Amino acid sequence: MIAPSFFIFFVLFPRSATAIRVRSILPTEVDEPSDSIGMQSFDFSFGVPAGKLDMAELVSQTQSAQDGWHTMPVHGGKSYGSMHIPKTAGSSLIIDVMKSGVIPNGDGFYSQESCFSNIQKTMMNNVNVTSLPEMITFLRVPRNHVYSQYLELVDDKGWNWEDKKKFSNQFPSFASFLDYFVDPAGAEKPAASIRLSTNFKGDAYHPKNMQTRAFTCYGSMHDLAQTNAHELAQDDLNMAVRRMEQSKLIGLTEFYQESFCLLHDKVQPDAELPTFCNCKNTTEWSKFHATRLTHSVRPHSVQELSAEDIKKIDVLTRNDVLLYRAGKARFLKNVKELEQRRGLTILCE
Repeated sequence: MIAPSFFIFFVLFPRSATAIRVRSILPTEVDEPSDSIGMQSFDFSFGVPAGKLDMAELVSQTQSAQDGWHTMPVHGGKSYGSMHIPKTAGSSLIIDVMKSGVIPNGDGFYSQESCFSNIQKTMMNNVNVTSLPEMITFLRVPRNHVYSQYLELVDDKGWNWEDKKKFSNQFPSFASFLDYFVDPAGAEKPAASIRLSTNFKGDAYHPKNMQTRAFTCYGSMHDLAQTNAHELAQDDLNMAVRRMEQSKLIGLTEFYQESFCLLHDKVQPDAELPTFCNCKNTTEWSKFHATRLTHSVRPHSVQELSAEDIKKIDVLTRNDVLLYRAGKARFLKNVKELEQRRGLTILCE
């Protein structure tokens, strides 16, 4: 069922030539992304000039605007799959890609908050996709990532997941959340190896190596995936690094604008880069207005955390730290190659 606010939004903005595709999602789709039965797709066109859409308002009206096909490929055309790891600016990326027209006409662009292999499998169900989709994803410094996960779970006013109140009562602080997984001596508790859904209904984020398991999981990306003997472990670092290296683009949340420019070059290597991709030209560089979706989450910084908090995050993200390190090395290598080939500077820091 479409929320009443959707109908209000549709009435306020009648159809015109500017179109945005918004897709609703069933609660089970994250667990079973290859099953498209029961999903609904909406193609809304709004009576405002291109580039002037209130994208933040649009996303606030939808549960999962980042999921689904944003542009459809022609038969045999290229297709790009964006793996949105929660709390790595995945939703912002989709909006900015669509606003900037990064994806060439005829190429497909799909995104989903799901596992790497699930996304590729779902995309291959499209009859126009005749080759393995090229993957795009962003990584984030694990300490920032885990802190942001907790705040999203308790602060996001639009995400009223089933046991949110119970969760907030049990974990009134970030420190209490970390204590659930790691003891004072720095050893993982049993909770670090079982699904949160055993105690909290609603598919809450499980912080253990979420970025690593996104590349290897087969179940829900949010909660810790359950695996069988014949399946690879969800935190298989070697597989995660291999799939990361095979991806079309690995961006970094902390270098969002630079990552966006790198994406543009990866997808359109023969086209001119946007003028905001030369960081030496501060006037043009400042014209890039990245979408920022806060989801009502309070302002925060890891500088607020105690040394004990940091230690416990590091225990829970040992693989993510290594994955991020490998991803950053690849990112810096790609940026350097782009700068040399294009004769400009993208990374000034």
